[in-house]
Amino acid sequence: MPDTVPDLCMTQARVWRVWNALLGEKDNFAADREVAARLLVHSPDIGDLARTSHSFSQRACEYLALQAIDQFIDCNPCTPFANPTHEIVQKVNKDARVLYVSGDPIELAHAQALLNPDYRTHGVDADIFNISDLYERTDAADFLDWSRPIALILAGPLPLAPGTAADAAAIMQAHVAQLCPGSYTAVTHWLQPSTGPTRQTSSLIEVELLSEFGAGIFCTREEIKALFPDQVLVDPGLVQCDDWPTRTGDRKRNWVEKCSVGAVGRKH
Repeated sequence: MPDTVPDLCMTQARVWRVWNALLGEKDNFAADREVAARLLVHSPDIGDLARTSHSFSQRACEYLALQAIDQFIDCNPCTPFANPTHEIVQKVNKDARVLYVSGDPIELAHAQALLNPDYRTHGVDADIFNISDLYERTDAADFLDWSRPIALILAGPLPLAPGTAADAAAIMQAHVAQLCPGSYTAVTHWLQPSTGPTRQTSSLIEVELLSEFGAGIFCTREEIKALFPDQVLVDPGLVQCDDWPTRTGDRKRNWVEKCSVGAVGRKH
């Protein structure tokens, strides 16, 4: 745990705790449950945005570890699920290192409390949407070797990046510029629905998130593809999260599952 534990801010909703509440978990407060309740009014399946994203992240991290990647940056450290990134990749390579990054000190403190501290895991308080905040940190530089390939995992945060879809693409351009050739990014996002009723529902969810957190958007397929600059997408490319790396079957999916998409890109 850090030397000083931040104020829990129980009266202020936090994004990660809202997802926690939506999925019926217990690491949340009344303020988070109030936001979750408003989102559930628009769609009882809204929590699947978090579930499918995390499931994608697990499969992507295992795949990348099998590609001999042994350095990971996870920009969504505190999800309401078992099997965090370091457990996934260290089953493949016991010496794989995972740097957890969050600009929310409460989230980071919670995540660090769940870690088994050793030389293979580390957490830093940095704003992933402010590139220099992470890459100029000496403790991050001491923990990772920037001259070797790194897997950057952004499974969840980008729909809540400040600004427009173009701003999110610029953020990813800056991230990728810091990584050496042979590095990977694993990204999930929310695909804008194409049909009228679900398009209206997604717009109402955007209004709720923008009101509470100042960000939260669904994007077009082309806008999401722009999040992989200077990269080649690993097969099967940009697909529904549940279909990466292979289609899981013909089970009927709700609109949220269809809108949760992801891809893995490799830097030239």
